[in-house]
Amino acid sequence: MGNFSGGGGNNFNLDSVKEDIALSDLSDVTAKSGTGTEVPGITTTSIATNDYLSWNGTNWVNTFSGLVDSNHATGYAMVAADATKLSTANSGSAVAWTIPDSGGAGFPDGLRLAVCNRGAGILTITRTTASTINGATNATFAQYDCGVFTGDGTDWILSRSSNIPTKTTGTTNFLREDYTFAAPSSSSVGTLFTSTFGTNTIAAATTTYLGPYVNTANTIANRQALMPAACTARNLYVITTSTQNAAGSLVFTLTTGNGPTLTALTVTVAAGAAAGTYSDTVNTAAMTAGLTWQLQVVNNYAGGASAGIQAWGFQCN
Repeated sequence: MGNFSGGGGNNFNLDSVKEDIALSDLSDVTAKSGTGTEVPGITTTSIATNDYLSWNGTNWVNTFSGLVDSNHATGYAMVAADATKLSTANSGSAVAWTIPDSGGAGFPDGLRLAVCNRGAGILTITRTTASTINGATNATFAQYDCGVFTGDGTDWILSRSSNIPTKTTGTTNFLREDYTFAAPSSSSVGTLFTSTFGTNTIAAATTTYLGPYVNTANTIANRQALMPAACTARNLYVITTSTQNAAGSLVFTLTTGNGPTLTALTVTVAAGAAAGTYSDTVNTAAMTAGLTWQLQVVNNYAGGASAGIQAWGFQCN
């Protein structure tokens, strides 16, 4: 950067100045400012408190004032004068703004727009027409996220910082890519409990129990498994290899404790049902840490063995 003439005829090299220079010391501001307004990138003749000036090779121009322009509501359309301040949103509900095209009137190459979202509502800033924002049509800001849009005359380049919120102690929430915490989705895999059973059958009119990683049925005491963490059991599946007799159904139910206590998670292979895959993807069962569980199987056909059972499994998340 070149020398700048200060009060008293002294020369200052702006690259080496390490302190504030009073406006009265800038003797040639008027001479070099020309006429115009305080819009960034355009010459200025009026300098407000806290304003900053930059030399663009031709004129001294207003750049960034450091002031905070608080709480623009939804529907706000950003303007060139926003480059002189920090534009913020502060709402508990979603807020939507638009940003004009880079290179349009008042938005020259190099213009910067600083944004912060102070509210809990997500701030979404969408292009007005053609300019992309880091290749996308919009950008979102969670609470306390900030960013700077820099125009290249065609598109917007967004550099941003994201606030990582504080996780509530004792919760099982996880951090998402938008830097917010959320509870696990029911579609997440969680822990899978399953077992192959060969083609074993259940004796006539018998209630027995299955456990993970074993291929024979037995009593509760011999088939109990321990749940090491709290979760919600769901999506119980059973595969049979032969037809269940038409005189009685075959019922699989997730149970807990020595009682046992039957949960709502159950699969019924109807009397006369052909070999196939059967499931309960609707009901769930709350499982607590330290709880014992087992899969109860009831063969309601009193005249003989059940259909062959190949495998079973459920997920807990």
